[in-house]
Amino acid sequence: MRGSLACARAVVLLVLACLVWLGPAAAAESGRRVALVIGNGAYRHVPKLPNPPRDAEAVAAALKAVGFDVALVLDADESGMRKALQALEDRAQGAAIALVYFAGHGLEVDGTNYIVPVDAELARDTHVRDEAISLDRILDAVSQASTLRLVLLDACRNDPFTTRMVRTSATRSIGRGLARVEPDPATLVSFAAEAGSTADDGDGAHSPYAQALLDNIATPGLELNFVFRRINAEVRQATAGAQRPVYYGSLGKDEVYLVPAAPKPEPPPPPLPRIEDADRTLADQALTADMPLEELYWRTIRSSTRAEDFKGYLRRFPTGAHADLAEARVTALTRAAEVGALVPGGAEDHADKAALRQAAMDRIGRLPVNMIQYGLAALGFRLDTVSGVLDAQTRRAVRDYQGSVNTAQTGELTAQETVDLILAAAAAGDSRSETTLGFMTASGVGLERDYAVARAWLAKAAAQQEPYAYVNLAMLYRDGLGGSADKAKARTLFQEAVRHGVPEAQRALDDMDRAK
Repeated sequence: MRGSLACARAVVLLVLACLVWLGPAAAAESGRRVALVIGNGAYRHVPKLPNPPRDAEAVAAALKAVGFDVALVLDADESGMRKALQALEDRAQGAAIALVYFAGHGLEVDGTNYIVPVDAELARDTHVRDEAISLDRILDAVSQASTLRLVLLDACRNDPFTTRMVRTSATRSIGRGLARVEPDPATLVSFAAEAGSTADDGDGAHSPYAQALLDNIATPGLELNFVFRRINAEVRQATAGAQRPVYYGSLGKDEVYLVPAAPKPEPPPPPLPRIEDADRTLADQALTADMPLEELYWRTIRSSTRAEDFKGYLRRFPTGAHADLAEARVTALTRAAEVGALVPGGAEDHADKAALRQAAMDRIGRLPVNMIQYGLAALGFRLDTVSGVLDAQTRRAVRDYQGSVNTAQTGELTAQETVDLILAAAAAGDSRSETTLGFMTASGVGLERDYAVARAWLAKAAAQQEPYAYVNLAMLYRDGLGGSADKAKARTLFQEAVRHGVPEAQRALDDMDRAK
């Protein structure tokens, strides 16, 4: 302790004009920040204070480090302080954040808190309003900031002025410490010590409150309420419980950050699966890789036993080359009496095909969620990230998609809706969804197994340099599925996948080398 003249300072008053950094994408996050930092220690009519200039210089450096345009003023007289506040008022025009930090003497008279310039004498209690500066004037200076206004008063409590001040009225109160405040809504006021009590200036380079402020104010991602909680705990620990910071008011229900958290690197989405369960006894003639998307879509569903597949085609290609046939099949498949005439082989063959398709639909759960998320994003349904998890943002996007196709907005896709979604995204030219369709038609997930169709979808995705399209297409060429085997083509595709960072591709190349 430094005796009765050693003051510890600190009133922090924050006024929030509107929303302040509500999460990672707040409006003023990239806005201009201005600050005025004043440290008054060389008082002319009372003993000097050693800490305020050091505190002010340290706070100014901390604020500059987090993007503030800082004006630093040391040992300012009354005229200098008023000019500095006027200059700040001009700089605050159009700024997102305006901040004032003051370290020095402060006092309370008749319930109003004041900060004291170095030339103030304060011989009489009536002189305080003339020679000192009220919080109201400081708040006026920062009021032009659009998002957040902060006033941090690291001001002495047990000041030497009041002990020798002439009191002109017995009813005028001059308090011990600073006065309790009743903030307006969306305003937070923090004291270094409880209202009416004094605080410690400390034995170190900074007062306990100033040091705690420096330790916490620039912490990225620390919500403002927790900034003050940490300051509170640190000051109590430093003073063995003798000093108890407190704050009044509320920031409301929204989280507020002085320094936004550094964006976390987005984890890579789960890789698209390899075609590992292929029935190597099945093969089909290859389709041309340059087949138009509409033709490939039709080729994928043309033998379907489900009217919904053809409805999906009509949604995507209402005037397409196969629109008339698709409408006829929708009609026929919804009328059980006509099914036998539609499907070669009659009703029995239809039943077999329907059973195979149902088995494929039952395997739709093997489709990773990230494939669905890619499809939603490709069709314009907003997702903040591809997480690979059926989270709230994904359910919202699913509901929006379901509304667009006039199905129940449950937030969870049925097997048929999943197939329709991936088909639509692939038909829109999304390479990831084309890769997904290659996986589905090669593995019999959601759609019947058709290696020729799988080759065509994967070839389209590979043409767009989709990494997992390379490796899946390479396996089809290697094993002669969907067309003739071509080991050289497979090797080239595996090598391309390696260049695109697919670890499975290198292992496949090693296996091919060992098999020679």
